[in-house]
Amino acid sequence: MAFVRQGCRPIPTALGNGLLDPFLKSFVRLMHQITDVNNMNRPTELHHLILGIAGFSVGIAGWGDRTQGYFKFLLDADAARGDHHWENNTYVVPVVEPRVVDGFVDEV
Repeated sequence: MAFVRQGCRPIPTALGNGLLDPFLKSFVRLMHQITDVNNMNRPTELHHLILGIAGFSVGIAGWGDRTQGYFKFLLDADAARGDHHWENNTYVVPVVEPRVVDGFVDEV
């Protein structure tokens, strides 16, 4: 399952704390449904696509680590289920056009 996320806000793990954007609320709800311990149809992998330069502004700190944030949320979901599914099958994938990366524009 692929998610597209870009912008400068940290990846949310819970409702509240001023989380008023309807898209972010739906993102949080969906992640809770997907990682629910009773979900028998969980995806085999999660690919979080961050698009373009704007996606990089989230920064790795916005995703958290083993002690806080989104990565901890996934590890807690693993602990509740008693496996390492999300730890081993979650990917953050930057997607940019080659010409944006290397400055080369193809001639037509």
